[in-house]
Amino acid sequence: MKILHVAPLSEERWVLTLDEDGATPVSEHTTRGEAEGAARAYAESFGYPEVQVHGLDGSLERMLLYDEALEAPHYDGGGAPGGFTAS
Repeated sequence: MKILHVAPLSEERWVLTLDEDGATPVSEHTTRGEAEGAARAYAESFGYPEVQVHGLDGSLERMLLYDEALEAPHYDGGGAPGGFTAS
């Protein structure tokens, strides 16, 4: 299972990365809060259950996301959303 990571490059540069060595960052941010928000949105969009947040002091915090928040909207693929069809 891949895990998202928020990590500092400096006090004013934070990155969101996937759990792959040497992978290009998903995004870069100027604050930890911005990076955590982006990580939560990415996790919810792509079904990641956890984000590991690395602190400037070497600490590690885990953001655990609930399954119901990770469920994608259900759409059966038939016709237009809501059962309407174009004429």
